[in-house]
This record gives sequence, C-alpha cells and structure tokens, in this order.
Amino acid sequence: MEWRNIKAGDKPEEKEMSEEKFELYVGETTKLENTKLNIQGNAKIDGRVSGEIETRLLEIGPNGVVEGRVQANRVLLEGTLDSGSGSVVAKSIEIKKGGKLSGSVQYSSFLCHEGGIIDGNLTPSEEADEESAKGGARILASLS
Repeated sequence: MEWRNIKAGDKPEEKEMSEEKFELYVGETTKLENTKLNIQGNAKIDGRVSGEIETRLLEIGPNGVVEGRVQANRVLLEGTLDSGSGSVVAKSIEIKKGGKLSGSVQYSSFLCHEGGIIDGNLTPSEEADEESAKGGARILASLS
C-alpha cells in the first residue's frame, strides 16, 4: 500500500536514504535512554533512542529504534518509530520497506512504500488541511 499527500502538480520524489551530513549519529551498539535531544541539523539513528527528539531530518536505519516524542521537518524510516504516549509531528514522513511507524502521527506529507507498516493514528496537519481546502493537496493510495 502506498499513501502520498502532495500538492497538485508536484511530482512525488523517490529517494533512497539520504546522503545528508549528520550532526548526531547513534550507532547500532549504542542505546540512549530517557534523552531529550534538540538538534539544529540532521540525526541518523542505527541504535536505540528513547525520549524526545527535535531535529530537521531524522533518519532511522534498518536496525534503528526510536521510542518517544519526535518533532522533525522530515522523517525517513527503515527501522522502528513508536511515539508511545507522545506523538510524531513532521512535515514529511517516508516509510521504506521494513519500516514500522506506531502511535500518534501528525504530518503534512506522507509516503509509505510497499512493505512499510503503519499502526496508529494518522492525522494531517493544519498545513495539509489548508492545502486540501484550496484544492492543492491530495492523498494518493495505491495497493500493490
């Protein structure tokens, strides 16, 4: 199943995991518990993080696990993201094959590739609602 929420006339971007530079990298053998991270740039998680993360780009690798509140401009997900009792708020969320998103999620743009898993409550942000009211935003769904 694939969901897309894009402005009319925009072409959806097919991107691999990012080539961005990261201000924070959490390796596979690293575990951060009850953390509060405020990162002005980009973060890549291949290990385990619980707590709160605020960042521009949050990339969670295939073995990465994030549990807790997340606020980001963009989330790229190949691992697991579970908001628990918090929420995930992002302008753009992309779930790759094998990625799992759980909990309460607010988004402007959402894309789930075949093999991605969604288990929770998805709510379009006010920004997405405004675009939809203008006839500019749309959600595309395709079953594979």
